[in-house]
Amino acid sequence: MRRYLYRCTRLLSRNRFIVYVIRIVFKITFSASNYFAEIINQYDERQVISRLAGKISDDRAVIQGPFQGQKFARTEAVGSAYLPKLLGTYEYEIFPVWTEIQNQDFSVILDIGCAEGFYVCALANMFPASKVLGFDLDANARDCSIENAKANGLNNVSIHGACDTDLINNTCQGRKAFILCDIEGAEKELFSGVNLQSVQDTHILIELHDGVDRSISSVLKSKFIETHDISSFYSTDDIHRPKLMASHNVPALSEHDLYLAMREKRGHIMEWVFLAPKLNVESLRE
Repeated sequence: MRRYLYRCTRLLSRNRFIVYVIRIVFKITFSASNYFAEIINQYDERQVISRLAGKISDDRAVIQGPFQGQKFARTEAVGSAYLPKLLGTYEYEIFPVWTEIQNQDFSVILDIGCAEGFYVCALANMFPASKVLGFDLDANARDCSIENAKANGLNNVSIHGACDTDLINNTCQGRKAFILCDIEGAEKELFSGVNLQSVQDTHILIELHDGVDRSISSVLKSKFIETHDISSFYSTDDIHRPKLMASHNVPALSEHDLYLAMREKRGHIMEWVFLAPKLNVESLRE
């Protein structure tokens, strides 16, 4: 039987038309399979959240970390994991950035790709005198951001749709600013046209998506190397995350439930690049 199948496979692989038809059928089947898998994954994730959220926090407030006490209006996140945010371990790899900037006096903060507004609210709480602008193309994300800002009693937040290079240049020009960016691979296009003089006093944290375009990190680092000090942070895989977070105040969950609560479901190791303005950039002032 195996030999017969092998012969058939060899014969079919030599027929250009048959291979063409098989390729189309495979693409359709693969796309449908991914679609149905996403439906199943979303259902399973909702079941996990329903079962574990109350065990972590009974009032939808972050239980620890730099954003402890921050509240969610809904039991959901948009485009990312909800439970790690509630647990206070979400993207703990970039906690040093929040420590680094906490004493800055930013006049304006931009969160580009703000999703449900987790960081919009965090930054608005951290910098109550700053104007915080959140941007997202997804209408549901914008609605969640507005609701979360209200749930946290914030009046220094405004939520918008698209953000472009001109908006960055005009908003940051002559101001001490902070930009947080997570836009799933569009960061190279957005920041390639940024005027360096406009952002010479701007701290920038970008989640890089070299899985979308392998040149993103090299292009952006090269652009800012003369004007900003560059630091990189790398994500931890979900399997090792609970072990590395053992010293944190984690609830009494089983080993498997702790894994489910902490997982961020990244397809590969991610890099964040933190750009801090250099003290003296003479080339921009000449």
